[in-house]
Amino acid sequence: MEKKKILILSVYFILIFIPISQGDSSNAMAGFSVNDKYNVLNISPEEKTVYVPPAKNLTDIFDLKADYPGNTGLNITITREGSSWITFDGNTTKNVSLASGESKIINFTVAVPNSTPIGLYFANITAQSGDGQLKKLNLTINVTEDVGKLNISVNDSIGNTISGASIFIWQNSILKDTGSTDSNGNFLSKWLVKGSYVVEATKAGYSNVQKNAMVEGNRNTTNVFITLEPTGAPVLDVSPSSISESAYTGNQVSKILIISNTGDMVLSGVNLYSDVEWISFSQSYISSIAAGDSKNVYAYLGPLSQPGEYTGTIYVNSSNDGSESIPVIFDVETSEGGGGGGGGGATGGTPTVEIKKSLKIVNYPNEVNISKGEKKLIGIEIKNDGEVSLNVSLNTKTNFPTKVSPEFSEMLPGSTKVFLVRVNVPEDAELGNYDLLIRVSGDGISLERIINLRVVSETGGLEEDIENLKSLIDKIWEETVEAGTKGYNVTEVFNILKKSKESLEKAEDLKTRGYYENVTYYLNQTRTYLEKAAMKLGEMKIREIPVFPLKYKIILIVVVIGAIVLVILFRKRFRRTLKRMKRLYNIKSKVGK
Repeated sequence: MEKKKILILSVYFILIFIPISQGDSSNAMAGFSVNDKYNVLNISPEEKTVYVPPAKNLTDIFDLKADYPGNTGLNITITREGSSWITFDGNTTKNVSLASGESKIINFTVAVPNSTPIGLYFANITAQSGDGQLKKLNLTINVTEDVGKLNISVNDSIGNTISGASIFIWQNSILKDTGSTDSNGNFLSKWLVKGSYVVEATKAGYSNVQKNAMVEGNRNTTNVFITLEPTGAPVLDVSPSSISESAYTGNQVSKILIISNTGDMVLSGVNLYSDVEWISFSQSYISSIAAGDSKNVYAYLGPLSQPGEYTGTIYVNSSNDGSESIPVIFDVETSEGGGGGGGGGATGGTPTVEIKKSLKIVNYPNEVNISKGEKKLIGIEIKNDGEVSLNVSLNTKTNFPTKVSPEFSEMLPGSTKVFLVRVNVPEDAELGNYDLLIRVSGDGISLERIINLRVVSETGGLEEDIENLKSLIDKIWEETVEAGTKGYNVTEVFNILKKSKESLEKAEDLKTRGYYENVTYYLNQTRTYLEKAAMKLGEMKIREIPVFPLKYKIILIVVVIGAIVLVILFRKRFRRTLKRMKRLYNIKSKVGK
């Protein structure tokens, strides 16, 4: 009987267990599946030694990973133990979220205080996940003077710097440091212990190069120069292969040239030029074009004052792959209502006089370096080179927010005006080259130029900003003086410019004394005052000055001289005529009485 009960119970549990195990495991007794487990937390490496001299700091890395099995990811808190020298992005702790299977590189900084004795110090970096997993990096801090750095510069075979080259620093086949070259082709290593190393530089399109280097110690920096040889060849390609355009007299036409490198190595030293004066370019030189990349350059045709068919040639050549030539045909027609080239047609016996309208962009930068998060003020100098006043406006087009001061202005013949373009590059902008299109318009005339905005990790710094603002203040000051000589009240503009000079002087003084945190405030204040001054100048209403062609001036002079001669020759007759008129008037008066 007992055996039967045991057999029945066994069959019963087996029948229950089979559907549970074959079905949804979440319905099992524990309600838990391996697929719902938290990922396994791993830290790599688990031990590390860093070398830092007293009063210096070092930034290094470790790796965290939410490893399989599991699919829920991990929320991790990183802390330090045993040393206050360790920080994570300036903080004592750091929170990290990892998706399932994801790994992240974590930066940490070790800052050794001044007067710290030479020796070994020990600390831990701990990573604890939300489900209670705890992993540690055992850190040995070797405080020593026997360290130095390697400053690595990477160029190509013709001397151009190579940015984005991968750098690996090895010692006894162990990787000690890695990174990539900046926009100037340089990479500065972390502190390395005294000894010999192998520096390896690699980049797509170039052969890999390894070079021996020695770290001298005593906090010295050793320069390492590496030359990468291209493994392929550049191929210059220019589109379109020919240009045919038409325009009215006095107008300009812009045409985009696409300059491509269809090869598998860098195309270097690209020059653009023409055999005629009426063709110009937004950019006449390109230092390099990466393999598979291209650059857009505007070719400007005209303006020309005489109708006719004009021909010319655009030449594009590079220092390492020959040249291309582009034939140009430019058909210029007389604008509607114009008087023609030389005939000067007539309507009803009245001669048609053509009044010249002309605008020129006389000064602008071809390239501007600007860093992420920076505001830059760019001066564009425009001249009314014609014979009549023009309503001139300036517009921009680029990837970043811009502001133009003034947006439009009335310009007298022969006058020059500075338009200010403020470019704001956001913090999250990607490094690289961007086009800033400048379009100047005025009473039917349109001009375009392209400025290359080069977003870099670091610019020339505060000194470059100060010199740029000094130059802009001088230009707007000259424009204000010119407006004052023409009788306009420019007192308010001068007062604004004086404030901008004072702000810039404060910024320069603070920079000299090392108070860098306040310099940016006064530089921004200077920019604001400059924009306000430019706006005030643009708002001044210029009274139209009538323009008389030379021949009309000669006719007027001849008429005046003729009238004077007639008065002299017939003055006696005029006197007798006046006497007769006076007698007749007296006689009529007596008769009336």
